[in-house]
Amino acid sequence: MKVLIALCLVALAYANPIEERLDLKTLDDLLLANNSSYIVSGQRAAKCEFPSIVSLSIIKNGRGFMCGGTLLDATHVITAAHCVASGVQRVTINMGSLYARYPKFVDIASNVQAHESFYVTAKALHNDVAMLTLYKPVPFADCMQPIALASPGESFEGQTCVTAGWGKTGWTMPVSEVLRKVQLPIMPYQECHRIWPHIGHEHICAGTWMRGGPTPCQGDSGGPLYCKSKAQWVLAGLVSFGLKCEFGPALYTNVAYFRNWIDSHRL
Repeated sequence: MKVLIALCLVALAYANPIEERLDLKTLDDLLLANNSSYIVSGQRAAKCEFPSIVSLSIIKNGRGFMCGGTLLDATHVITAAHCVASGVQRVTINMGSLYARYPKFVDIASNVQAHESFYVTAKALHNDVAMLTLYKPVPFADCMQPIALASPGESFEGQTCVTAGWGKTGWTMPVSEVLRKVQLPIMPYQECHRIWPHIGHEHICAGTWMRGGPTPCQGDSGGPLYCKSKAQWVLAGLVSFGLKCEFGPALYTNVAYFRNWIDSHRL
C-alpha cells in the first residue's frame, strides 16, 4: 500500500486553471501546471452558510488561477502558500456570494506573504500557508464575516469537519458555478503518518478511502476546513495536497500548528 501511495500522491495540489494536464509526474510539475478545482461528492452550500470563505483570482507568471481562502479579520485573508509563493502579479479577493463570478465584495491584495520556509518535495508540501492583506476593509454583513482560528495545539481527530469551495465535481467535470461543501472525517495522526511517513504535525488528514468519496481538489487549494471547537466553528485547516481527487484522504495545513506564524502576520 505504501508503494501505491507514493506513486499516486503526485496527482494533487490544488491550484486552479484554464487547461488540464493529466500526465504530471511530480508535485513540482503540478504546481506549475494549469489545473482545475473541485469538491467531490459534495452538495450545494446554503446562502451565507460560510460567510468567511473567499474565492481568489490569481495572476501568476502571466496565467490565471483560482484558489480558495478564508477571511480572518477586516483586512486579512489566509490561503495556501503554493497558491501565491512565486511569480504572483495580482491577487483579487472575491466574497459575499455563493457564486464566485458575482461577488458582493471585491478587492486586490496589497501584500502577499507566503511562509518563509514553504517548500515542495515529490511527496508533500511543507509550511503551506500564506497571508494576504487587503487594500480596503471588508464591510461585515450576514454573508461576510471573519472566522475564529483553531487554538495552538488543538486536535480535531475523530470529528467530522466540513470543507467548501468552487470548481469541479469530478476529475473530468466542469467547474461549479456555485459554492459546494462536503463533510470529511478527520483521520488520526498516527494512521495518517503510517500511510504518509513524509508528513508531520503541520498536516491534517481528512477524508476516506472510498473511491469517488468526499474530497476537495485542484483549485480548492487554500480553502477552509471548518471544525467544531467548544460548540463553535473554527478554521482548522487549509486545503493543501493529496491523491487524485476522487480517491483517498486529502492533506490540509494544520492551522493550530501555525498559529504563532498566523498571528504574527496579522499585525
